[in-house]
Amino acid sequence: MEYMELLTKSNYTPQIFSRIICSHVDQIIGTLSIANEITHFGERGREAEGILRQFFEKALPKRFSVCSGFIYGASRISSQQDIIIYDNYNVAPLYVGESNEIVLINSVAATIECKTNLRNSSIDEIQEKCALVKAIHDPIQNTSDSEKWPPKPICSLFVYNSESSLEAIVNKLNSSKYHALDIVCCLSAGISFYNKEIDQYTLTTKEHILHGTTLDGKPITPSHHFFEYFYCWLMDRITEFKSVNINYIGQEMHSSINIDYK
Repeated sequence: MEYMELLTKSNYTPQIFSRIICSHVDQIIGTLSIANEITHFGERGREAEGILRQFFEKALPKRFSVCSGFIYGASRISSQQDIIIYDNYNVAPLYVGESNEIVLINSVAATIECKTNLRNSSIDEIQEKCALVKAIHDPIQNTSDSEKWPPKPICSLFVYNSESSLEAIVNKLNSSKYHALDIVCCLSAGISFYNKEIDQYTLTTKEHILHGTTLDGKPITPSHHFFEYFYCWLMDRITEFKSVNINYIGQEMHSSINIDYK
């Protein structure tokens, strides 16, 4: 308690946390505007993924690594994931290539699908892609000690821009066969969370949040807040993640007996 008096002598800056996150948004959007000059759509998409990936590489605790690639579990492999956040401290990746990695499902804390522009017609495909990640997480097929198996990975969708309103996006999310996405962040429209209790996606748009110009002239836009919520929501869940080691000998024996020999 004898140290508490020092607080009155220090600068009271409760807004600094939000300000720092907002500065990251400015940097991300600024870099993306340069990437948008790339005329090749595929390369533009890869640049957008890279921009977001680089942010998380710096923002996450050191035990986590960020990559693009595939997830292996239950003797199956996922489709290609734009961004995978996994515990590289306790569980090594299965394969590390030039552009992609293959990581074990028990090390995966989160995945992020990244879109420069979202078409509602692609939402079903993204939901199915995320559903497969959660399906291969099945503890019964991966370990005999299912009680220690980590929770299913957080599956998220990050969108820079969408011509559709958030309401239209949410309607499409709710009508999908799979509800595997946990959170959708669209910088131009808002945020949608999956509510498991009601099996529905809810929405937060710019009408629900404060925004404007600060007293010192700094513009705080809805996009700033959307990214801030997205980042903080993910961080709260990722930092709680605890990986579990698999039985490597068991995996090798199961895999080797399925090899076709001459």
